[in-house]
Amino acid sequence: MQIIGVFFISNVLIEVAYFILDEFYLKTTDATGIQRQKRLTLIPLMRSFVKYFVYFSAGVTILKLIGIDPAPILAGAGIVGITCFFL
Repeated sequence: MQIIGVFFISNVLIEVAYFILDEFYLKTTDATGIQRQKRLTLIPLMRSFVKYFVYFSAGVTILKLIGIDPAPILAGAGIVGITCFFL
């Protein structure tokens, strides 16, 4: 039941973040044409960042709820990432 709650809360957080980005970042009236284009370019990037951050946090929380310690998994992924970076 807690896993379903984590999934639901993560989806709600993503929708709230999307609303905040659209409402407050895009709807400014004093933006010129170039500033508006810059904002239209940055909004999808910020949306993706928020979405992946929330899903990553939800995944770690679900692993903890199941009883799996996510620290060794994250450390191993970090070591593999560093190794791939230097190859």
